[in-house]
Amino acid sequence: MEEEQQQGSQEQLEFQLLLSRFPTLDSKATNALHSLTVKDAIKALSELDQKGGGIRNPSAWICKVASNLRDKSGGPRPPEPPPPKEESPGQGPELDIVDHYGALEVPEDAEETVVKKAYRKLVLKWHPDKHPEGRDEAEDKIRAINNAYETLGNATKRATYDAQRQALQRQKRGMGPDLRAASMAPRQRIPREFMLQPIGSPDKFLRYADERARAHCVVQCRDDARLDGKSGLETFVPFFQAAKLSLWWLPDVNNMCRIRALEARTRSSAGERVVAGLDGVGGESDLKLMEAGKGEKNENVNFIAVPSPVYDNAFRFEGAFRRGYFLAFRPPTQLRMIPYSGGPVPFRTVIDFTLVDFQAMFKFIDIEEVLRPVVECHTSWVELHKLKTDPNIVGYFEKILQKPMWDDDDFQTYFEGHFEMWEFRCDGDGAAVRLRTVDERLGYSLQRVKDADEAANLIVTSGDELRRLHWRYAVPVPALEALAKAAKAPDDVSAAVQRMEAQRLGAMLLGVLATASEASLAELARLARVLQPLGADGAAPDVAQKTTDVCLVLAKLVLARVAAAEHGQVKDAVKLDDLGVFLKLPGVAERSDILARHTTPPLADAPLDKTLEVISAAQAAGASDFAAAAAQIALRHVCNAEVSGKVAASALQTLSAAGLLLEGCASALQLRAKSLETAELATSVAALGDKGHESPELEAASKELSQRGASALSHLPSAGLLGLAVAATKSSSLAACSGAAVASAVAVLRNWPAAEAIRLLLAVAKAKKGSEGQGGTPADIWGSLLKEVAVTVAPHLGELPAAELIRLALAARTEVGGSSSADSTQLLETVAKEASKRLSDLPQAHLLLLTQGLASLGGRHSAMRQICGFWGEVLRDDSSSTDEVSRRRKDLERGQALSGEQTAKLALVLEPLGKDLAAQNTFLQQTDNIATNSKPATKTTSKQQYCFCYLWKP
Repeated sequence: MEEEQQQGSQEQLEFQLLLSRFPTLDSKATNALHSLTVKDAIKALSELDQKGGGIRNPSAWICKVASNLRDKSGGPRPPEPPPPKEESPGQGPELDIVDHYGALEVPEDAEETVVKKAYRKLVLKWHPDKHPEGRDEAEDKIRAINNAYETLGNATKRATYDAQRQALQRQKRGMGPDLRAASMAPRQRIPREFMLQPIGSPDKFLRYADERARAHCVVQCRDDARLDGKSGLETFVPFFQAAKLSLWWLPDVNNMCRIRALEARTRSSAGERVVAGLDGVGGESDLKLMEAGKGEKNENVNFIAVPSPVYDNAFRFEGAFRRGYFLAFRPPTQLRMIPYSGGPVPFRTVIDFTLVDFQAMFKFIDIEEVLRPVVECHTSWVELHKLKTDPNIVGYFEKILQKPMWDDDDFQTYFEGHFEMWEFRCDGDGAAVRLRTVDERLGYSLQRVKDADEAANLIVTSGDELRRLHWRYAVPVPALEALAKAAKAPDDVSAAVQRMEAQRLGAMLLGVLATASEASLAELARLARVLQPLGADGAAPDVAQKTTDVCLVLAKLVLARVAAAEHGQVKDAVKLDDLGVFLKLPGVAERSDILARHTTPPLADAPLDKTLEVISAAQAAGASDFAAAAAQIALRHVCNAEVSGKVAASALQTLSAAGLLLEGCASALQLRAKSLETAELATSVAALGDKGHESPELEAASKELSQRGASALSHLPSAGLLGLAVAATKSSSLAACSGAAVASAVAVLRNWPAAEAIRLLLAVAKAKKGSEGQGGTPADIWGSLLKEVAVTVAPHLGELPAAELIRLALAARTEVGGSSSADSTQLLETVAKEASKRLSDLPQAHLLLLTQGLASLGGRHSAMRQICGFWGEVLRDDSSSTDEVSRRRKDLERGQALSGEQTAKLALVLEPLGKDLAAQNTFLQQTDNIATNSKPATKTTSKQQYCFCYLWKP
């Protein structure tokens, strides 16, 4: 029995080993094999292995052989493929790899000629010039097509890509790594010198950013490090030199090693190699180069190389002295040590790496890196036949690609597919190509960015090329616009740091404008719009300072350009839409007169709405003279009868809110008053009154509004009526209409929010009288208002703060238009009832004001008796009490106690109530007794004052 089990295990192992040799088998073929007995499955795979590459479609062949074997043995049909596996809760999406075969629309076993033919067809189909309306989509397509061909057209790159793709496919099918390879020790499988790539990113390599100790380790592709002022092989060799690694195997523990940066040497280490080490203690950690000799810094630089349990031909690197921490890649470029204890790998994180033999480095050379040095030797166009005979290009095809030279059509397809880098022509003089300038290429890239992260990456990787960029390519700056419009900082720390660095470099880039005297005003305006948000609140101090410096340069350029236009040296003018952004530049507001003379269209001919926008911008920028001049033009529009009442009223409100030409606004309002709708007239009158303006013209407009009657005003919204009432507290010219406005409000007050009802009451109580004491709110309307306010606010008194209660009480006791105190009784009683619930919570100064407001209720009113009784408790000297709680309460009360003058004022308030309280009152001692329970008086008088207070005792 045991022998049979051993034999079965050996057969199963043999089956797994054979199956691992054919990673391209699809799910149907795999299911077909599993439907056979183990012996039959081994037989089918062995026969496939013997046939080698003679089978064009191995999956179909396996399905056919399996069917034949089942028919012979009478076995069951293969089961249906299982449904796609759902992700478990909390598990991120599986790793995936870019589908280059899908991009070129070819099968995985496509031959080179098929790949080339598909590339040529798709470049012609998706060239952006053929898709003017969908250019962005076409550029994305052509970029994916180029990347796919550069990988699949190079045998070494294709093999590396296929290895990662097959490892991911095996993992998705649940097959795991090759058992035979996994049984080998890592030091037997890892090349002596290698390059490290994260699974799923066949174009990225682990690199050390500098050849110094403490330099950061990152993960980059060629494009991430390309824009550094070099070209061709000048970028190729440094890139891969910084990716050259080896493992220093240690004898202490099996598979313990150090990751050595072979090309990194430092002066302090006298030429010794340095190794990758952890930075920081606890939590996650960056990876840096660190000098470490034998036996040194073991806890920082020692790793355990572990075969990946998930992917074929992949490894994981665990901290030897910090177990549970693994080397990890986080897109786009971050390399860290992260904690991982099994289960799903964190989202957007890769801990499995494949190793590429460094001997294959030169096989990764792109044709662009060979073409560029050849073309750069010529100042202009290079004929295609000269390129094809150049020794370097000939050698590239013979030794690197090991294939025949491209024909003319192949080169044309390549150049047209890479239109961002090359310009190709084919005319009577023959085919020729030109390498676009650095400014052209970088300017194009800056214009095509789509979001803040892409912009930050481009700006940071551009380096010195960005600072040297010609101003014509710097002015159209969608890259900086993307940074400026980014409302939210990214969650990823590295992305946030990169974005901050991009803002710094972006501000430095704009220094090229110091020589941009030929830039048009429209171009400068666009740049100013982008630049100003970079230095807004919240920007880093150095970014804000650099932005301010460049704004000064921009301001000088704008003023110089306008001056040149004024002298006829250039034909240019300031667009009205650009005036606001120019006026915000430092120093331009003081020279706003020159801008006013050179606007297009001229300010005098501009529509009223545009003029108002200019006025608002000028006010915000502090250009008061310019704003006043523009306001004169706006008033001329308002006085024009052809301008609609709605537009005229809106203009008057804008000018009044800005405090511009209030006399002129009042005159224009009087002129247009009869033609305005009631709502338009009311808001215009309120806008002028709110600025405290008083004039016969405003009074006349107010009378016109009053003559329309309460019925017309009752249709105004609560905000309009309240606005009139509040404005009447600032300007006596509104006295003529305030009464009608209040009467209209009283009719609908119960529909108002309680807060607005209180504001109306307070405003009417403080309203100014008109000339010769005319106007204002009549006594009967005031009385009605008090009663309606009492009903409106009663359900909400418990929600009001103490300050609102005090304002209500003080306003209610105000006599308006000869009103009687009886009118306020209902409101005062409502307030008093609520106040009696809060006596212990009110500071004594607030209670004094409340007592003053409620005193008109009289001493017989129960609420007033309760308030007076509370005063007696507060002011009584109860030093004899030994209760701890009582003593603490008294100490607290003394901290809020009344001053001597406030105590005297309280006595004056309560003195008229003496007769009503006399039967139950006792007198306090003289003020020196009271002073022991109150703060010192803030003012002193020449004569000591003594007073008596009634204390009602229940």
